[in-house]
Amino acid sequence: MRRFVASLALVALAARPSAALTLAGTSVAPAGSSPVNKVIELLSVLARQLKDEAAADELQHSNFTEWFMNERNQTARVIRETSDKIESLNSAIASGEAFREGKTADLEKKAGEQANAEKELREVSMRRQKERQAFEENEAKLADAADSFERSLEVLAKKAPGTALLDSGASFGAGSASEGATAAPG
Repeated sequence: MRRFVASLALVALAARPSAALTLAGTSVAPAGSSPVNKVIELLSVLARQLKDEAAADELQHSNFTEWFMNERNQTARVIRETSDKIESLNSAIASGEAFREGKTADLEKKAGEQANAEKELREVSMRRQKERQAFEENEAKLADAADSFERSLEVLAKKAPGTALLDSGASFGAGSASEGATAAPG
C-alpha cells in the first residue's frame, strides 16, 4: 500500500515538481484547479482513505486473531476435559466389566454347587426311599413272623398246657400273647 502511494507521488512529481510540496503538506502552488493539483489532492485523499482502511483492517485482524486464539484455547481445553472424561469412563467400564465377570463366575460356581446339592438330594432321597421300603418290608416280615410265633405259642399252649416253653413264651411276649389271644378267637 505504501508502495502504491509512493508510486502515485512519483507520477505526480514527474508531471509537476511543485506537487511535491503539496504532498508534503505545504501548498506552494496557488490553489488552482489544475489537473495535476486535482490528481495530487485525490491521491492525498486516497492515501488518507488507505490509512484509515489499513487501521480498520488491522483492528479487524487483531480482533479476529484474538477470537481465534480464544476459540483455539477453549477447544483445546474442551478436548482435554473430554479426553479425561473418556479415559475416566473407560476405566469405569473396565472395572464394571471386571466386576461383572467376577459376579458371573460366582454365579456359575453357585449354580454348580446348587446343581450338585440337588443331585445329592435326589440320590439321598432315592436311597432313603429304598431303605424305607426295605425297612417296611422287613417290618412287615417281622410283624408276620411275630404273629406266626404268637399263634404257634397259642397252639402249643392248647396242646401241651403247663410246659416250660409256654412259660418262657409268656414272659417273652406277655403283652403280645394277650393281644394275640384276643385276636385269635375272632
